[in-house]
Amino acid sequence: MARNESLQSASGDARTLDVDVVSSVTPAGISTEAKQDALIAELELKADLTETQPISAAALPLPTGAATSAIQTDGTQATQFVDEAGTPYGVKHIGNKPRVSATPYYVDIAEGNVPDHQAVYKFGNNDAVGTTQESIWNEGGLYPWVAIDAAAGQVTVSSDSAQDAAAGTGAATVQIYGISSADGTDQNEIITLTGQTPVTSTLSYSRVFRMICRTAGSASTTLENAGTIYAGTGTVTNGKPLIVWALVSPARNQTLQAVWTVPAGKTFYMTDALFSVAGSKGAEGVMMVRPPGEMFQVKFLAHHAGGVDYIPFSFPLMFTAGTDIDMRATAVANGTDIGATFSGWYE
Repeated sequence: MARNESLQSASGDARTLDVDVVSSVTPAGISTEAKQDALIAELELKADLTETQPISAAALPLPTGAATSAIQTDGTQATQFVDEAGTPYGVKHIGNKPRVSATPYYVDIAEGNVPDHQAVYKFGNNDAVGTTQESIWNEGGLYPWVAIDAAAGQVTVSSDSAQDAAAGTGAATVQIYGISSADGTDQNEIITLTGQTPVTSTLSYSRVFRMICRTAGSASTTLENAGTIYAGTGTVTNGKPLIVWALVSPARNQTLQAVWTVPAGKTFYMTDALFSVAGSKGAEGVMMVRPPGEMFQVKFLAHHAGGVDYIPFSFPLMFTAGTDIDMRATAVANGTDIGATFSGWYE
């Protein structure tokens, strides 16, 4: 294609120069229409991800121990489990069959393997249940829930025997377990006994549901508590408080009372319960439950004519925080010896 270009000479005269663009020499690498079309085609391939690039797997670096064909077929392979730290521990087998041992959930709770879960096992005995309903605890009669509610605070611990003391023949110290009157949570402390003289607890309680004798007096030869050890409130007479919250019968070293309260912030799941009646006397056993702010309600009832009645709950019974549980019985004849237990866990 020819073009006319106007030039001006040094003398100022205007002159015209004909230029043929097609036949002109272009510099190397200049952008031509053909080259632009090729570039656009290449960019379209990359945008559509249809262009492939050759990669050599043999040339890639592999991590130590990577599964190569040689390693997979050298006869040393084994299936392994890996723990949380990445350490393999293998799969044991018997006769080429995997050996499996499934730990029950309750066992893991008891072993402390399940965080924020606590096993519960309560057991009690009343060796003289009469023809009116009584709680299964070794004091006899109904457990004094209402009086204890009104007396929440520090408790006293004492024995009706002077021998339950540091230099005596019975128990020297006792650990009391209960629920804080301040926030409803579990708490416990150890009390050093001074015979019939009451010792006031350091902590304040709304419930005391267990006591365990921990050490014996220096003169003890039987390693058993000599008298009945009490925790309670009110005036103490000959070692016994007016309102008994818990007690350890002579030579038992631990309470026997099938009553309990679910701690604050927890939910209790009861897995089973049991009633046992000594001899052949008939009796009716009931589990009474009081949700917070309500009255006691029967949650199961069983009749016995001697022997043991074990009740597993296929679906655990659920009780919310602050619920009181009281195992009770009524006998056909006075003086019937009845025991009761219940167990489960709270979380």
